[in-house]
Amino acid sequence: MPLHRKKPFSAKQKKAQILAKRATKREQAAYDDPEWDFRHRPAAEPSAEPSPKPALLPRSDKPWRPAAQPSADGRDKLISQFDKLTRAEIEANKERSMRPLERLSPEAGLTMSFDDAYSADVDIPVRPSWEYGESKEALEARESAYFDAWLAQLRERDPDSVSLYEKNLEVWRQLWRVVEISDILLLIVDIRHPVLHFPPSLYRYVTETTGKPLVVVLNKTDLVAENTVRAWTHCFKSRFPEVVLTRFCCYRDPQRLVNDTNVADMKMRRQRPRRRIHDSRLVGDLFAACRSVCTPDKLGLVSWD
Repeated sequence: MPLHRKKPFSAKQKKAQILAKRATKREQAAYDDPEWDFRHRPAAEPSAEPSPKPALLPRSDKPWRPAAQPSADGRDKLISQFDKLTRAEIEANKERSMRPLERLSPEAGLTMSFDDAYSADVDIPVRPSWEYGESKEALEARESAYFDAWLAQLRERDPDSVSLYEKNLEVWRQLWRVVEISDILLLIVDIRHPVLHFPPSLYRYVTETTGKPLVVVLNKTDLVAENTVRAWTHCFKSRFPEVVLTRFCCYRDPQRLVNDTNVADMKMRRQRPRRRIHDSRLVGDLFAACRSVCTPDKLGLVSWD
């Protein structure tokens, strides 16, 4: 079979690509503050006096502006939208980053609860009720109105928070539809810090609002000690009783850690071999967890063996 030669990328095409990128940046500059554009800022005159520290403006006094907008053709409509920091806030963060670090004690540095990670946690937006005979335009209009009201309530509750919640409605629509068409939902969390991957608002939405079974997969269990896996299993079962827990890892680790909270024990651990051994024994546990929450009318649809 003859091989087709690739079409060369000429200098003319490269120039057109660069011009298109510049045009996209100029369009994006319409959503930014004028002070961000260095081409329109006058040059600062040298002065012997130190410049005053930038003052932070309350976020409630500033209109919300997305940092990115989806294109008209909808190819990147799932791009995340978030609030952009002002120039004064960036300068204040730079100054704060130059201060000396506050070292935590071993006890305080190794403890973190769900309340600490999600102190400003709110319930995620819930899709409005709909019917099959309803038109697409009417449903999307009601979803947009509900989402705008949810965002307004969020900004009123915590106006100083930046980018803590997704502000693109299309991303939430994907979550709503996936949950609706799914019989079992699996949430994969890293066993090294599962708190950051398990928002309680998502747990409440899946188990209470939709009533769907939720299986939490503790992933990468070969990287921690056995007592850490047992501790997180007990924590999840006591705090979130509606979840079904299972563990998973892709590799077999012959050197099991006795205590992964001790730095000395981790330093004594030998370097991981280049060739790692795949281990698929825990796949059966994953299937067993899904089978335990599957409804009787759906058990025959899948060959569990």
